[in-house]
Amino acid sequence: MSGYKEREPAFMKGVDVKITPDEIDRYEIIEVSNPSTSTSWFGTAAAGTSTQAKPLVIINQWADWPRNLLGQVAGSSDMGGSWVVNGKDQFGNTIAETITIGTATNGGTVAGTKVFALVSSGTFTFTTGDLGSGTPSLGCVTVGTSVIFGLPTKIASTADVKMITWINNGTPTTLNGGTIGAYVLTATHGFRGTATTVALTDRYVVWLYPTYDNSSKTRLTYL
Repeated sequence: MSGYKEREPAFMKGVDVKITPDEIDRYEIIEVSNPSTSTSWFGTAAAGTSTQAKPLVIINQWADWPRNLLGQVAGSSDMGGSWVVNGKDQFGNTIAETITIGTATNGGTVAGTKVFALVSSGTFTFTTGDLGSGTPSLGCVTVGTSVIFGLPTKIASTADVKMITWINNGTPTTLNGGTIGAYVLTATHGFRGTATTVALTDRYVVWLYPTYDNSSKTRLTYL
């Protein structure tokens, strides 16, 4: 079968000549299988104390699936601080995020709000007045209401996502009886997992019909 490059010469000569998903009359079917639940998937930083800044030591540069980050610091006394993380989203755009963990007994965890496909660097800075020593880590969010899985295609509205089926340890489950608008996130072009806890045995099958119009917008970089 001949393709567009044989029928339309512009596709042979111009890198800016692209067909976008909204121009193709078809559904996209996405499957996220067995998502990581590791709280240190992306890496850790050396133990530190009040005001110290420690660089991220990367364990996995790439996400198992484009998703938001879990910032964490653990200590034996009052502990807090901030992660500053650099990387790329699921479309290849360079992004950065600051995840601030408030001071609390033995530290704490905070879910980020941006989707990272790749983490290139990061630094954790301990809060002034932290007691004792703490150990930071950067991993994967597992609380269902905070999880964001990035879609590989941009969406214009929540209506672009037609169905999300959660395979709960082998049992197909339709989220919220099929009313899934609250599980779709247009700002990050992503979706949430379960309303409880994401497990390593989970799978998610998403049907979407993209209507996002890329006209007059910056061309997607992709990874």
